[in-house]
Amino acid sequence: MKLITITLALILSIAANASQEGVLPFSEFTIKSGGIGESGPVEIIGIKSSDGVFVSITVNAFGKNHHFPKSILKEIPAINQNGIQLTYEAGYSSLGGKTIYIQFQKGFTSGVQSKFLVALNEQGSFEVLK
Repeated sequence: MKLITITLALILSIAANASQEGVLPFSEFTIKSGGIGESGPVEIIGIKSSDGVFVSITVNAFGKNHHFPKSILKEIPAINQNGIQLTYEAGYSSLGGKTIYIQFQKGFTSGVQSKFLVALNEQGSFEVLK
């Protein structure tokens, strides 16, 4: 019985000292996609300040350069984003037409913990989707 107690104590102390996975946040990034369907090529360039807040994000899509409005840059949580997901929707003209979705993520090998989603349509309108 004593041996079981000692073994259990050793196992628990080893688990308590195990390393933890940490987020490696972006300080800047460039993502390029050749596109799908009629999306055309897409390029996204982002730069953060030293305190982790985005100072600029430029999206080259639909044949034009689009700059995130400062109001949206301020809305992006100052979490440690370490993932970005891009998707495209051909869309109906009456609903804004072609749309690029940019999802900022914080995650670990165990899964995504938080997300922030922004849409950009071919007219150049940005929208935060919650």
